[in-house]
Amino acid sequence: MFKEISSRHRLKLLALYTYDLTKQPKSKAVRFVYLLKGRKQEKGMIKEFNGCFIAPGCFTLPIKKDKEMQQILSYWKIPFKRKLILTY
Repeated sequence: MFKEISSRHRLKLLALYTYDLTKQPKSKAVRFVYLLKGRKQEKGMIKEFNGCFIAPGCFTLPIKKDKEMQQILSYWKIPFKRKLILTY
């Protein structure tokens, strides 16, 4: 349904993710943020997937990379919420 609406109205279909690292050990939280944002000259997964950080703990991704990100978050056992959004 979302794909049909997005193509008909020329909107982008994105996945909006929020995650919580407060209950994670500090070392695991830092390593996970490095994975997402990158470190020094390395690209993070969000940039690699053509996503965008909105705020700390919140980012968007194109829908085509949605399953991969869900697998990453599940592998790291990071609690997250995901919503589909339409944007220009």
